[in-house]
Amino acid sequence: MTTIGIVLVWHRCGQNQKGNGILPPLKVIEVHQRQADALCLLAGLRGAKLLQGVRGAPPADTRALAGLMVRLGRFAADFAEEIEEIDLNPVLVHPAGQGISVVDALIVRRNSKDANGRNAKLGGSLA
Repeated sequence: MTTIGIVLVWHRCGQNQKGNGILPPLKVIEVHQRQADALCLLAGLRGAKLLQGVRGAPPADTRALAGLMVRLGRFAADFAEEIEEIDLNPVLVHPAGQGISVVDALIVRRNSKDANGRNAKLGGSLA
């Protein structure tokens, strides 16, 4: 088994009217600690055209998305012993200069159960 560290799994990213059929349903990428690396990774994705603006859509705020990727990676690394998984779904990337919105977030603690035997949730900030 090979260990690659902390990864982001993109599930059905861009699967809206503008992105339908452009991106694969699943993509696993290593987390980068520098924004420049995250921007480079985004530019190299198969669906990078979505972020550049297609079918009349404006270019997306890739700087904000790359910033989230870096902060999320740092957060996950800082709490790696405590976190089993982090799910941000969906992450909306607004037009360039307008940022991103995380609509829903779930952080599951490692080896920690609530009163009902389910994985306990952990609060935190990506700011």
